[in-house]
Amino acid sequence: MSSVKLTIMFVICIIACMTPLIVAQCPSSNNARCSVWLQGGFCGSNFYTTLQKQFYCGTQCGLC
Repeated sequence: MSSVKLTIMFVICIIACMTPLIVAQCPSSNNARCSVWLQGGFCGSNFYTTLQKQFYCGTQCGLC
């Protein structure tokens, strides 16, 4: 099998395996400090990953 095909298969596998984890990262309620973090620019910050934003303030950041 060519390296291109292996790479494509690997990428598809990663996407398929990670999708349930990403969807599962939105808790039913957000962190109590989320409103304070929002005022500090949490949702637009490049310091935090999308998964962190989704977990801590997903609804308020528009990620859920």
